[in-house]
Amino acid sequence: MSGPWLASFPATLPEVSLTPLANGGSGSVVTCCELQWWFAVPRVGDRFGGAWYDRDTGEVTRVRAPAVPIVDTGMGDGTVQIDIDEWTREPGTDDPPAYQRITLVAALTADRAEFRKVIIGDHSTQLGDSEFAAEWSVPPDQLER
Repeated sequence: MSGPWLASFPATLPEVSLTPLANGGSGSVVTCCELQWWFAVPRVGDRFGGAWYDRDTGEVTRVRAPAVPIVDTGMGDGTVQIDIDEWTREPGTDDPPAYQRITLVAALTADRAEFRKVIIGDHSTQLGDSEFAAEWSVPPDQLER
């Protein structure tokens, strides 16, 4: 298995281990800022990527890579546009990966991270759509604090 979609990631899950550099004690807190359902805080100019692996076979099942660096939408409200190329495949097959483009418009507000618009392939949904509220937003009273 090879191709440009694996340019930045191994085709099989590598062995990973973590070694603590210091004992933070029981009062240590780690804060990880991330956009809900996403693994990064959207900052203008950032490039990022990720790979997902099947735990049973170790084979890569999904790769997400930036199509372009994150850009400001120019709307003056702090929103950014994130364009992602995504490839997915079934482990254990020789089928080529399926490709789709994902475009997210997102913002970080004072009390939450939120998506404003999502385009996956030919399907688009945005704030105000009933489908969007059900799939892409979390009411503030349901957020973990």
